[in-house]
Amino acid sequence: MRKHTVYFPVKNIKKARGAEGFNLLELMLTILVLAILVGICVPVFIGRAKSADKTTAIANLRIGENCYDSIWYSRLATQGKDAYRDYDPPEALKNRPEYQANGWVLVDGYYMSLEEPKIGWADLEVSEGSEPVASAEIQGLGIAAAPEGFRIKAIWLAGARIDKGVEDTTNWALLAHKIGVVTDYYWEDGWKPNPDNKYVTLIVLEKSGTAHYVVLNIGRVIARGNFQWENGRGNPGNGTEEGSSPVEEPSQPPEGDNGDDGSEGDNPVITPPLPDNPVDPGNPGTPGEPIPPEEPGEPGEPEQPEQPPAAFTVTIVRVEPETLNLSSQGLFTVYISFPEGRHVSDTDMTSLRCSGAVGIECNVASSMLVVKFYRQDLVDVPTGNNVVITVTGRLNDGTPFVGYDTIRVIRNK
Repeated sequence: MRKHTVYFPVKNIKKARGAEGFNLLELMLTILVLAILVGICVPVFIGRAKSADKTTAIANLRIGENCYDSIWYSRLATQGKDAYRDYDPPEALKNRPEYQANGWVLVDGYYMSLEEPKIGWADLEVSEGSEPVASAEIQGLGIAAAPEGFRIKAIWLAGARIDKGVEDTTNWALLAHKIGVVTDYYWEDGWKPNPDNKYVTLIVLEKSGTAHYVVLNIGRVIARGNFQWENGRGNPGNGTEEGSSPVEEPSQPPEGDNGDDGSEGDNPVITPPLPDNPVDPGNPGTPGEPIPPEEPGEPGEPEQPEQPPAAFTVTIVRVEPETLNLSSQGLFTVYISFPEGRHVSDTDMTSLRCSGAVGIECNVASSMLVVKFYRQDLVDVPTGNNVVITVTGRLNDGTPFVGYDTIRVIRNK
């Protein structure tokens, strides 16, 4: 048998491998380009994440504020009380011990988790401590919660407790973006006792560690701002005010500069002119004739107290979609027109309600008010082809308005 010898081109293989590989310079350039791209992209992503974190926290705080506002005006104020207490709560709340003992339930985080089940609510506590950190000295009493400033009493979602209990009282990771409710004290230039529950303080924590808060007093805002959470040891007094109390002190008149013309400032005092026919005061030494006493007149009508402004009726132009499915999630839109002489731009946007639902977005377009509501927030709305919905609100001067429309409502899963 004849043998055949096979030769392999080793040199060519080595050259081919060398041509396909990277040398050190190319590798360094590749790493440098990747590092530059990472340096550009990572801060952008982090910045967007922080922005989204802040936006979510502020939005949730606004939702909490609107929920409390809705409960106050639609339920609590009608009971003739002046506290965040419900004397006629829903049946699910009447088995609470405080209702059995006092005849009312506190409008706290648990209560609100039943009213707005899509968001987590947390009951927070600010209590006495020997070394208060989230505190202010009030009549010699240091008000704070143990070593951490705040304490989590419970976290709720749709009426169910979602924290694990006592060991999670300072697990602030559980609190991010949830609406914290403080009822035992309220913040107004310091933590102050709230025994009558006329105030409620709402706090929402960003993941980045900034807390946003608002203090409500039976339907009005008395404080708003943000502060650094500092692992629960911060307090609103170390933060930035994001608004002021609606009750403002009267401004002082401006102080003018003394001029050379004898006037003081920009608003000189003007001496009123003498009357055309001055009355002769007569001889001061001669007594005048006595003035006869006036005959007693008929008793007048008692002064009537000032009446609140009367409500006016608005027109609901249309509702979109034309058929509301109560089993679906999402928004529906109501277009509202005002009567002549009224302007939609004068509307208090926080007052808008539609059959129990709170307006979450409001715009003015073509002299119409365009308001969006969550359909799952509608209260006691039946199904049918001609269901009446009611839209209410008020102007900035307090004048209320109301509108009605009939729509088709279904419940298809």
